[in-house]
Amino acid sequence: LVIAVRGGGALLLDDPYTPPPASVGGALAALAPQPAPRRIAVLGEMRELGEAGPALHAELGPDVAAHCDLVFCCGGLMSHLYAGIPQPKRGAHVPDSAALVPLLRDALRPGDAVLVKGSLGSRMSVVIEALTRHETGSASA
Repeated sequence: LVIAVRGGGALLLDDPYTPPPASVGGALAALAPQPAPRRIAVLGEMRELGEAGPALHAELGPDVAAHCDLVFCCGGLMSHLYAGIPQPKRGAHVPDSAALVPLLRDALRPGDAVLVKGSLGSRMSVVIEALTRHETGSASA
């Protein structure tokens, strides 16, 4: 789906549900080959991982950083992933998905490829809804 951004459009890869760590890797694999000047990951925390949650989030940091030019995260557990991302790739880490919307809108540029992923409980649908309000058409992903 192509969404409207200031000055043009950006490709949105909407994959917001049930993200066990392996699923995040699969989503990154879909983002990586996109012909875009920047690949942006917008990630909500993975819930219901028990005591392993912090470590599983942290383990994804290097992979996310390797496949993305910019990363936005929300939720407490995502602080463990965000800490492992090099400073130039850090978009923002905020408490909830609603707080991501204005930051993401300001950061998006024409031609960007944007992946949105997170547990249902992290409410990434709020981000998708905000970004698609002014969609410009369809694109195959």
